Amino acid sequence: MPGSLSRTLAAAALALGALAAEAADGAPAAAVPAHARASEWGRGWECERGYRRTDERCEPVTVPPHARLDSSGSGWECERGWREQGEACVAVVVPPHGYLDSGGRGWDCDRGYQAGRDTCIAVTPPANAYLDADGASWQCLRGFRAAGGACVAIAVPPNAFLDCSGDGWSCARGFRKVGERCAAVTVPTNGHLDRGGNQWECDRGFRPEGETCVAFSAPANAHLDYSGNAWACDAGYERERDACRRAAPSR
Repeated sequence: MPGSLSRTLAAAALALGALAAEAADGAPAAAVPAHARASEWGRGWECERGYRRTDERCEPVTVPPHARLDSSGSGWECERGWREQGEACVAVVVPPHGYLDSGGRGWDCDRGYQAGRDTCIAVTPPANAYLDADGASWQCLRGFRAAGGACVAIAVPPNAFLDCSGDGWSCARGFRKVGERCAAVTVPTNGHLDRGGNQWECDRGFRPEGETCVAFSAPANAHLDYSGNAWACDAGYERERDACRRAAPSR
């Protein structure tokens, strides 16, 4: 059967179906134009793949060279290695030491190069440096820090060590940072180094007073709190200045 006759019969069948729907629900059905089909989502119609809706008709999608119909079927997209420019697809110009990116419509530079405007520029790490993870820049080795396009050694003072970043330093336990050196922490009697090791705190039952630790006692009906450096009232008592009095019964 000739193609034109086949399409005419198909359109007639769609029109008859629309009329049947109109008779069933009493509502007027939209005329189905050529190269269209009844909508799968309810009343109305939609264009076939390769056509787009223009007013009340379906117009063919004009696909330029180096392009293909997109997933919707009513538009187009450029092939890999080509990019859209107006109503055409133009070739993606990949510079030396570059490659098409994952989208296929742009480019990235090889490892060891960084993107310029239209070129890939070589990355040259200075002494005591290496290419970073993305390969487009560099980082200094552990024990060095970047300064003016170079990597300079970090001066670690006595009683210090390189920190976890590798480009700074921290004082050892029992020492604290003072300017660019580490000074010994002077722990008073009845005190000890804190968890960090760079300061001190008083033993349980003592509290800091200036640079010393002084003993204190909890009043009647009280106990040392969780820190050990202060007190809290027992259950059923409430604090009133430096004493604990029985709490008033709740009403």
